[in-house]
Amino acid sequence: MFFLKFFILSLMLFVTVGANDPILLQSPSVKCVTKGHTAQLQCTMKNATVKDTEVHWYLEQPGNNTKLVLTHDTRNITQRSSGFTERFQSSRDTNSNSFILTITNMQPSDSGNYFCEMWGDISGNGIQLTVTGSNPAVLLQSQSLESVTKGQTAHLQCTMRNAAVTQTEVSWVREQAGNSMDWALIHDVMNMTHRILGFPERFQSSRDSSSNSFILTITNVQPNDTGVYHCEVCGNISGTGIQLCVTEITHLWKTKLLWFILGALFGITGLILFIGYTCLRKKQSSTSQSGAADDPDTTAGYENVRTPQNSQDFPEDSNATYTTLQPMDRSIYSNLKGMLLEH
Repeated sequence: MFFLKFFILSLMLFVTVGANDPILLQSPSVKCVTKGHTAQLQCTMKNATVKDTEVHWYLEQPGNNTKLVLTHDTRNITQRSSGFTERFQSSRDTNSNSFILTITNMQPSDSGNYFCEMWGDISGNGIQLTVTGSNPAVLLQSQSLESVTKGQTAHLQCTMRNAAVTQTEVSWVREQAGNSMDWALIHDVMNMTHRILGFPERFQSSRDSSSNSFILTITNVQPNDTGVYHCEVCGNISGTGIQLCVTEITHLWKTKLLWFILGALFGITGLILFIGYTCLRKKQSSTSQSGAADDPDTTAGYENVRTPQNSQDFPEDSNATYTTLQPMDRSIYSNLKGMLLEH
């Protein structure tokens, strides 16, 4: 992908300057080097010769002003600025008509954007150099799918390991069905965002230093934003990608309507069951009361009869004789009644 960026920036340089004016081209645009290793940065000149030209190398870092690294004059004498040791060496390659900046024993503090300059007003497009740890940089896009409703905002995250996002330039690339991968934008270490044609300001890139992540924010998402978005650093290290799906509003309303209908059905079913259960309980209660009325209490007429609680209420008489009571003879009762009537 850095070849595309190099081509576009080169084309811009050709448009802004005359066809025969000297220009400086730097490639690749991004480069990653492991700590302790050596980096070589190339600056190729067109329409002039490097052996007759003095060159200046500069370094841009976040939060710092642009610093002059060294000056390499036409007598091959190198003058370094304070803070830059002999680890920084400048040379010329007449075969490729290029200036070469060589940095040995790379350290994380060497990370930044290096660009060449001549005659005080002609400079290269710069090379973003990132110094990683003992292991190469790795980009992780754990979120494989992001579904967003049309008009809403999408946040796509890309976490980096073994390098700092604040010292690394990132490119965001979109892949769509039937199309090749499109370079969307570049977010450099100076927090400048360079967008390609077709990607408006709705596409914003930022960094989250707390999670060491790059964030791509897309506002007011549209159906044509659908695709797989990859983050990329060092020109050849990229994440696995995040599939962005943009859902139409009509689909969302259909989904909401379906859930509303299901909820209503569950609610009505629950209400019917509750009413049925209440009616059943009332019926059982009325049946129980009716049965009690049809079966009168045979003990109701004996409310004043005191029920002995224990054997002490009626002490047993040892001399008593117990005889079984016999039913009264009704003929005797009739004779007594007749005698009373005669008198």
